[in-house]
Amino acid sequence: MPSATWLRTGKGFPSDGVRLETTYKSGSATSWIYHSWFDPILAPALGGSLCAGSLNLWAADPVHLPSPARALVDGIEWHFVPMIIREVEVAVAARKAIFGDIPFIEVFARQHLASKLGLSFGDRVDVQLFSGEHLALAA
Repeated sequence: MPSATWLRTGKGFPSDGVRLETTYKSGSATSWIYHSWFDPILAPALGGSLCAGSLNLWAADPVHLPSPARALVDGIEWHFVPMIIREVEVAVAARKAIFGDIPFIEVFARQHLASKLGLSFGDRVDVQLFSGEHLALAA
């Protein structure tokens, strides 16, 4: 299945995603490590290069990534699912497969989402997670 058009255009979002309330928190500032690995994988699906950095979201309970797309990145299996943030921004949640279901969601996008959405640490952020089947990864 080719990646869904909504991932590239930001228009015509599906409505069948898993809705979650999360909180924006500071991270470990290590997402730059993944940028060069994830960009060739995710950029084709999103229609452009990733912004350096990630958005760190936390849910109250462990979060299951629905039918994630899978890719080996530097010998480690990662899971990826597309998502919509605050019903306006497209992004991708990424997680090492070995982590399983945890409350932390690391988010990558073409824009610096915290700035674009005017987020401050502690802000509530509503998201929708979608099946990884929407992604056509270049891994």
